[in-house]
Amino acid sequence: GTEVKTGDTLMVKLLITSKRSIDYILLKESVFANAQPILDSKGLKQKELAYYLSQEEGNLLYYFNRLPKGNHQLEYLFSVTHAGEYSSGISSIQCLHQPTIQSHTQSGRLSVETRTP
Repeated sequence: GTEVKTGDTLMVKLLITSKRSIDYILLKESVFANAQPILDSKGLKQKELAYYLSQEEGNLLYYFNRLPKGNHQLEYLFSVTHAGEYSSGISSIQCLHQPTIQSHTQSGRLSVETRTP
């Protein structure tokens, strides 16, 4: 596999598949404990998919007024800050008005070595 070292920048790709359009969605992305997200800004984003992005307590929170039917991809970069073995936690997505509409990922692992000069 690829060696990850402190100071590296990695990209996370979040893939979302929705079988139908759904209103009022929250996507909670747990960030690795040794990662510092590199965000151009927080707040309202308007790309192919409109959402509001905020960051709190090691999580990135994506709020969608409407998640259209189909496949969607969100990406963000993070900087690796510390060496060691880390778990990512899970990412979860849920309809705020119908909490039974939900899904989540499995936890991931990241092994980081110290960068030597």
